[in-house]
Amino acid sequence: MDKFEYKLLCYKSTGFLGGSIDEKQIERDLNELGQKGWELVSTLNTNQAYGNSKCIIYNMKRLIE
Repeated sequence: MDKFEYKLLCYKSTGFLGGSIDEKQIERDLNELGQKGWELVSTLNTNQAYGNSKCIIYNMKRLIE
């Protein structure tokens, strides 16, 4: 049976009411982890007042060899 390890990445929103994220940084980080065998399996948007994002959590996994 395959075994996996997991990693959570949390990117906080910035700006008034938390509406902005650094998309380029997230893309760089995901590509770097992808080169190391990590796969994105889900995302979770944690909301705060008025539906704005507090942070976005990326759930990564990779096979343990």
